[in-house]
Amino acid sequence: MNNSTLTKNPGPSGFIQIGETEFIIVDYGQVIKDGLVIGKIYDDGFMQVKGNTIGNHRNNFFIDLISNLSFRGQDSFGLSLELPEKIKAPSGDLYYDGKLFKVVNGRICSSEHNYLGIFDDLGDIYLRCPKSRRNSVKLDENSLLNFKFTGQHHDGEKFNYDYTKTLNRPNRSYIENEIIRYFEDYDSLTSIQKKYVNENLTLWAACGILQTVRKSEGNCAFGDIRHGASGVTGVRTGNVTLDKGEFETEIKLFFHEGPLCNLMVLSNPNHIETRVNMVVSHEFGHQLEFVLNQKAQNRIAELYKTRFEKSQKLFPYPSGYDGRSEIITRNQFQDRIFYSGYSKQSSEEFFAESIAAFSVEKTRLDLKTFDFELYSLIEQIVTDSSQMLRSVLSDSINDLQLSLSIADIYKENLI
Repeated sequence: MNNSTLTKNPGPSGFIQIGETEFIIVDYGQVIKDGLVIGKIYDDGFMQVKGNTIGNHRNNFFIDLISNLSFRGQDSFGLSLELPEKIKAPSGDLYYDGKLFKVVNGRICSSEHNYLGIFDDLGDIYLRCPKSRRNSVKLDENSLLNFKFTGQHHDGEKFNYDYTKTLNRPNRSYIENEIIRYFEDYDSLTSIQKKYVNENLTLWAACGILQTVRKSEGNCAFGDIRHGASGVTGVRTGNVTLDKGEFETEIKLFFHEGPLCNLMVLSNPNHIETRVNMVVSHEFGHQLEFVLNQKAQNRIAELYKTRFEKSQKLFPYPSGYDGRSEIITRNQFQDRIFYSGYSKQSSEEFFAESIAAFSVEKTRLDLKTFDFELYSLIEQIVTDSSQMLRSVLSDSINDLQLSLSIADIYKENLI
């Protein structure tokens, strides 16, 4: 492991015991003996010491290698920590959604020497969760990702273990699998269509919300939409249906005009309507609203009402226009109230268009400047999901995001 990365882990605090009587203070990973720093210990039990100051071992080693050496205290995140664990568990290499971790006597160790959890002799994974202050979160079929372990049991016997989520493709990443599961016709799409769908959904797959919504509400597929819309979301079924012809139109707009464009209003040629060209994430936004808790839904309604009233006052509909979108002249573009004019249709369309805008970096950053209040609401859905979704989904999204975080999928710089 590259020692240059070790500084990312401040290390545990407590004491190291050598044999029955000798104790050495540990302060944020610094091993202090007779007032001098003689080395460093990390959360996963990896140690760096000077000379033969501990157990006659030099340089770098895991605490397990010295039979009379142990640590007790708390890790970098304040969780209780005892090393080595009083279990007999495997050692080897764990590829979790393709990311490599070293397993030492069951401990799952990151390249920064964080102690992430336990991989046991049965192939079960238990993670440590600083956010919820839990030392042992057992991953289940909802939260596990595809993984492969190669190594040996504690007795040296060869031990290989593979796990693939139900209906997942073992050669695809978690994000790819979730998008394929959600978009029913994905395999029949052209490469440019797949690129468009991926642009719409990657963020929501990476934070675990796509899986949560898919399991709770439904998926997305092509179908016959009689009233000429690009897509519809069934209130009763929760499933999304897309019109294939309109889907192609949206893709052309997206790649030629960008995720945001201005459309001329046919009945009023001097006016334009601003639209977000992301029908897949727009319809997904309707599904997502179904799983939000009442407090979050009320907040969306409040934001919409404020903007609707202001738009009505500043941009009254011109004669001859019989729609419900916010339409403006081109020189009023920077002064518009709704990021997307179609958002004015209803509170539900307001949220769906906002989710679409948040889905890709260009419009997400634009939305942050244009309407920070709205941006912050959606940001909280991504970063603090358990507080924004229905309470029945709170534990499952927490555990899933914990699992995604160790695979570096759900990460701090996601947005």
